[in-house]
Amino acid sequence: MRVTLTWNAAPGDLDLHATGPSGGGRFHVYYNNRGSILEAPFCRLDLDDADGFGPETVTVKQRSAGVYRFSVHDYTNRDDGGSVVLSHVSGAVVKVFDHLGLLATFQVPTGRTGTIWRVFELDGATGRSRRWIRFTWARATMRARSRRAAKNGRGRSGFPARSDGGNDGAGRLDFPAAGGYKS
Repeated sequence: MRVTLTWNAAPGDLDLHATGPSGGGRFHVYYNNRGSILEAPFCRLDLDDADGFGPETVTVKQRSAGVYRFSVHDYTNRDDGGSVVLSHVSGAVVKVFDHLGLLATFQVPTGRTGTIWRVFELDGATGRSRRWIRFTWARATMRARSRRAAKNGRGRSGFPARSDGGNDGAGRLDFPAAGGYKS
């Protein structure tokens, strides 16, 4: 499976993030931890773009049981909690492909404030996916986020602890359970 991110000239730097199951814990693939497709976590940031348009791509070569989450971070405006650039200006688009072609396209929702767009999550075992329509601000401390997450029944990442049910009218998608992206 391959996930791509493209956007307009502004902001200059959007980052595609992937998290998922790894040996009883969770991996986090992004510009500063590119991952690997040859060994665990079998997920890698292939392309990182820091001057507009993208693309950024993440390849998941082998899925494990557990929840994979894909997010976009507006790194350019990371210090502005009231930023609307990601939602109003970026025109960000995330596409999901498998070995047969395009599976899904997500366009950044408008009318939101924040620097993180939580795009979708995927059950690694079944291929079931759920679209997210949630924006947050990246500068909250991990400790504060963890306290809020525990209070709201969420995991450390801020995502719901379970992957069932809806979120802000989000829809479900099903991705094939077998087969990674073949280069």
